[in-house]
Amino acid sequence: AVGSRGGGRRVVAPDAEGTVVLGLRPGEQAWAVGRFQARKSMCYSAKVAGTVLVALLGDRILPVDWPLQLELPKGPATVYVRLYSQGASHFHFRLAPCPQRLRILEDSEDSPLPDVAGGAAGDVVHLRVHNTNSAWVRGLALRLPAELNADVEAVEGSGQVAPVALAPGQASPVSLRVRLRRGGPALACPVTLKLRLEAAEGLEAPLNATRQLRCRNALEESYMLAYLDRDGSPQASGVRAPRRPCGAEGCPVILSLHGMDVPASRQAYAYRPKDNAWILAPHGRSKFAGLNWQNQGHRSAWAALEALGDYSRQFGNGDRHADISRVIFTGHSNGGFGAL
Repeated sequence: AVGSRGGGRRVVAPDAEGTVVLGLRPGEQAWAVGRFQARKSMCYSAKVAGTVLVALLGDRILPVDWPLQLELPKGPATVYVRLYSQGASHFHFRLAPCPQRLRILEDSEDSPLPDVAGGAAGDVVHLRVHNTNSAWVRGLALRLPAELNADVEAVEGSGQVAPVALAPGQASPVSLRVRLRRGGPALACPVTLKLRLEAAEGLEAPLNATRQLRCRNALEESYMLAYLDRDGSPQASGVRAPRRPCGAEGCPVILSLHGMDVPASRQAYAYRPKDNAWILAPHGRSKFAGLNWQNQGHRSAWAALEALGDYSRQFGNGDRHADISRVIFTGHSNGGFGAL
């Protein structure tokens, strides 16, 4: 049953897909209240979508457009949904038993995989994982089985990434540092990675996934460099390598910050390659990428610069290492403010 609190507006009963339409005038807001019976005590996955400002299931806040796992007792339960008028106000509420598994999400355009260029792959790969279990998953780690990967190996020792713990309903990237094997046969491009997710607790069997790394002509094309940011999340920068060796002093860096809605790959692509300088275009982390260079984006840009310094020593014959103490800061549009 669904009712409304907000002036007695018209409520259209749920359609075949469970969508409820509330008749509001432009600019109005109202609460819709729905009641249902949970058939037994167990873990449920609840999701609400539509023109929703706030949603609650009992005393728990429901995120909009993202499922939440929670334990519900057997018996009556109430959903409260605050709607706003944008044409026809509507919401969709779905309740289902929790799936007892992990789910590997699609790759994000904001955090792509690295490219292979100049004899190096820099230097972090990841899978985005959603815990749809009703319990914690602990000690979650990404592996690269040596017997399945002839061209790429995992970085061992101090370069390893710490395992991840995921709460019920939580999604997070799980990362792994990798490098190309030296002295092997010529690479077959794209380079295929056979990845495996393992956990110390909460995962009955490992999950397998396949990803591919592009191969790029480092002296003629821009490409992507992946790294771990200060908060441990995988991020990526667009890069152009210097066309000539730089000598013992190393190569300076042109650090270019992009504007709103310009991906890092396009920012780097816009530059011609330089004879003796690296071009580095980090990704600005914000809802509207390129508007947050003064905060998290500022820290990310410095992390990208440090990652370029490490990566450049593996590049080619090691004669184009980046001197990150010599930097030209520049930017386009909002990136120009960040450069200041």
